[in-house]
Amino acid sequence: MEHIGSTSVPGLMAKPIIDIMVGTEAHHNIEEVRSMLVYLGYEDMGEAGIPGRIYLRKRSAPGFNIALVERYGPLWVSNLLFRDYLRKNPEARDEYTRIKLQAVESGISSLLRYSDFKNATLSLLLSRAIASEQDNG
Repeated sequence: MEHIGSTSVPGLMAKPIIDIMVGTEAHHNIEEVRSMLVYLGYEDMGEAGIPGRIYLRKRSAPGFNIALVERYGPLWVSNLLFRDYLRKNPEARDEYTRIKLQAVESGISSLLRYSDFKNATLSLLLSRAIASEQDNG
């Protein structure tokens, strides 16, 4: 399990929702994990626009989002790389904050529209994170 999302990056504007990424191994029954989370009160949103991820949410105070992904798979790696890049780079964190603010100011309220609005900036920052990792690795 990894804490990802905006609340995992000090100084980044964030809604009061905690994003947790749960990595599953190939031999684990992901449907069993999914069923247990639904039993615990999480709403199953399916892939919610991201193939390879099962997205569940629970709206309480605070709210929680859970992303079930393949551990060490592409989504696992890219989410951690993006989080760590924002933690290390104030300029990137500020750029991401700006696009998040623009999304909010434009009145976007649905998850998919919010994600789509941020997608170009997120992709650019992720490509910078990958390049930075390759330069340092």
